[in-house]
Amino acid sequence: MLAEAIIKNGIEIVVVTDHNTTKGIKKLQKAVSIIMQTYPNYDIHPHILHGVEISAADKLHIVCIYDYEQESWVNQWLSENIISEKDGSYQHSLTIMKDFNN
Repeated sequence: MLAEAIIKNGIEIVVVTDHNTTKGIKKLQKAVSIIMQTYPNYDIHPHILHGVEISAADKLHIVCIYDYEQESWVNQWLSENIISEKDGSYQHSLTIMKDFNN
């Protein structure tokens, strides 16, 4: 299990960047929380950075790391610009970078 490996290896910071979705962030947060409650002897609690890897129309992959307070905006952008998790976005990489840089 990924969360257990992160904790056992003392990893302090993790970035979650699933393809075209943010769903994995909450899953990892929950798994880390369960492990920390089950095994309270671990003295490290990894910080999970939020991110997404967007498959652009020009076949490039854009890795976006963002503040968790922007999660709503990111999910709105994904719902408006992603064809499917498998196919990615109809937007080109430059447009995606401009949108996420604002």
